[in-house]
Amino acid sequence: MQNIVNGLTTGALYACIAIGFTLIFGIVQLIYFAQCEMAMVGAFSFAYCYLALERVLPPTVSVAIALPVAMVLTALVSCAGQRVLLQPLRNAAKVKGLIASLGLSIVLQNIVALWISPDELRFPFQIPTRWVVHDVTITATQLAIAGSVTIVWLAVWTILYRTPTGRTIRAIAQSPDGALLMGIRTQSVIGLTFAIAACTATVAGILMGVYNGTMRYDMGFIPGIKGFTVAILGGIGNIKGALLAGLCLGLAEGLFAGYISSDYRDVLAFGALISVLLIRPKGILGEKA
Repeated sequence: MQNIVNGLTTGALYACIAIGFTLIFGIVQLIYFAQCEMAMVGAFSFAYCYLALERVLPPTVSVAIALPVAMVLTALVSCAGQRVLLQPLRNAAKVKGLIASLGLSIVLQNIVALWISPDELRFPFQIPTRWVVHDVTITATQLAIAGSVTIVWLAVWTILYRTPTGRTIRAIAQSPDGALLMGIRTQSVIGLTFAIAACTATVAGILMGVYNGTMRYDMGFIPGIKGFTVAILGGIGNIKGALLAGLCLGLAEGLFAGYISSDYRDVLAFGALISVLLIRPKGILGEKA
């Protein structure tokens, strides 16, 4: 049971990152690898904002202010990357945009490593409360992760399927040229989508910092690659699939680490990715190839 709890917690974090990959791919048909670093940017932005605020404000108020500030800063970084790097390459081969996003990811990592620190730093906000139920340890952080990811998923689903903005996003995803002919300001909507994806990554980065107790310039890389794996497994462009695949992958990793070896759990994740791509290229909930 402990392995299941830990695995579902990790899977929820993967799913939170995968939602951003899914949103961006759905609207521009591009794997935006810089999404991995948006989690790192969000975690560092939150940490330093929280440290500045906690000197004069209670911790709860500091968190309430630092969270939206981190989201805004991360969204600005993501939208700037989209505007400067991806928009000029919109009509170019997709591989050029993919390489550009990978380059942005490396640049962001090096900026943080050089300007802040290349070492592992302590994350300033922690939730120490824990409970033991039938020899299974459940922490307040794990409950916070479960609740936060659920809220993020419901918020994104509501935006996509219950608001006019969501209809325009889905219209552009279905036919960019058709949406443009209908008078939709496609560039503005694409920028908004990148901002939403950055906000989901910010939440994931903060939760990773709280869960692990540390932050580092490359903290988003491995979880981000796992998030990309989850997006593919669930069916890229399908947010329901992202949530389901994230929980399944996290659960599988937790059981694999507990009963076989924690050293090879990454092999399990990417082995599952290869298997799904061979058997069902569109993913678990994606349309049949």
